[in-house]
Amino acid sequence: MPWMGQLAADNTYELPDVGPPLIPPGGQFSPGVGFVNRAVEAWGAPRPPRDESVVFPSAISPYLNITEGDLGRGMDAAMGVSGGGLKTAPVPHLGQLADPRGGSGNWFIRHVEGKPIMSDEGTHGFSGLRTGKTPDQMSYKIEGAPTPQRQTWDIANLEGKDLIFGVKDRTAGGGLLTDVGGRKLRNPVAMEAGADYSYLHEGVPLPPGYDKDAARIFASASKAAASKLNNEALRSLEAGRDPIFTSMAMARGAGDSAKQTAATAYQVAKQSRPSEATVELIDKQMRANMAAEKVKTETPFPGFGSGKLGAWLDENGLKARGAFVRALDTKGARAGGVPDIGEVRYANTDPRLRTTPTGSSGLFMARMRPELEAAGVDSLHSNYPATILGSKADRGGLAGSVPFHVIAPDLHRQLLAAGEPRFFANNPAQLVMTNMPTGISKTQTVTPEVVDRVSEFFRKYPKGFAYAGGVPALGALASQDKYEGQ
Repeated sequence: MPWMGQLAADNTYELPDVGPPLIPPGGQFSPGVGFVNRAVEAWGAPRPPRDESVVFPSAISPYLNITEGDLGRGMDAAMGVSGGGLKTAPVPHLGQLADPRGGSGNWFIRHVEGKPIMSDEGTHGFSGLRTGKTPDQMSYKIEGAPTPQRQTWDIANLEGKDLIFGVKDRTAGGGLLTDVGGRKLRNPVAMEAGADYSYLHEGVPLPPGYDKDAARIFASASKAAASKLNNEALRSLEAGRDPIFTSMAMARGAGDSAKQTAATAYQVAKQSRPSEATVELIDKQMRANMAAEKVKTETPFPGFGSGKLGAWLDENGLKARGAFVRALDTKGARAGGVPDIGEVRYANTDPRLRTTPTGSSGLFMARMRPELEAAGVDSLHSNYPATILGSKADRGGLAGSVPFHVIAPDLHRQLLAAGEPRFFANNPAQLVMTNMPTGISKTQTVTPEVVDRVSEFFRKYPKGFAYAGGVPALGALASQDKYEGQ
């Protein structure tokens, strides 16, 4: 298979005379409409003056904010490529439409005719705006970060066991964030972690009554969600298979809801001393986000300049914090002097998870102990109050993150068969976090096929999807017959 950038250049990829264009619709990491905007510019479509000051949030992507101008440009592009009385033609080479800044942070899996391929839509993935810094220009400082001694596991040693997937955000863990983009934070922000959560609280014992091998391995937003995972583990034990908890990377925007990201964003914005006009714009955008995303809070949004916002963000839940971070990531806020929120996200993201597709798994693993009642155990995580217990001795992880369709081929095939692949097969983390389609388990037994596929993956990419610059080239994974269409 050619690189993704070459697919659309092939004459077999012609658009119908009427219908949607062959342009990625946004997905989990993509700024979506921004991609259409670049298409408009590439094809030379007219760009009449339109109001860019009011921003409408969208559910397509956590980083997508749409202005009247965006809507108009999108319509211009649609008229040029999807009918509208005009004769259509093959889509140009995708490289012509890419953001010239490039970058490698926007990786995810797409499916063409049921075959998983790697795709990149040309932005660095940390901000929906085309202005700002690229990852190689971003900087931050974390002090006092520990270095967990994590065992590296071989997938072959897990054959016959069950992988039980638990979604984790991409936030970094350990130490205090003291500086972002050369701006010293007045109040250093604690890094609470996603993948390394289990190792950060070794010095805090469990309540009396637990044995020395019991350890916190996962923090959950609710006891109900934690119970579902424990019930999956109990079913595995009843079937005679050890349950292995396996971390699964959430979509990129999930970290916006973390206290550490929101606290960092608030501080850098506040320390930039925005004008009254910019504060008014931020407040207007925040209220628009909350309305569009149906955010419910204990107390009303107090306003950016109220002096109460920091405490309000801490107390009013995941959705409110996510809406606030996105309210700062707009053209108006940037123009008003608010620092690059992409750099805030970058600083708060685990470096090993900056370039991983959503649903990638295996960075952290642990043998679950579902027989242990964890209802009275403090998770010690400010975002996620419930916890799951596992074995302290049996913790580790694979050499790096593995795409979901490689590590969970049975579940992947079932998702492909369940409906539209663009939704079902491209959103495994969302489905694991909520509900799988009827009849599809959240558990993957490590079969010989899984061992072969994961082992082959690490032979080709020893660190998995680990670091920017160490990621496979576009399409490299999909070009291997081992992974194509399975």
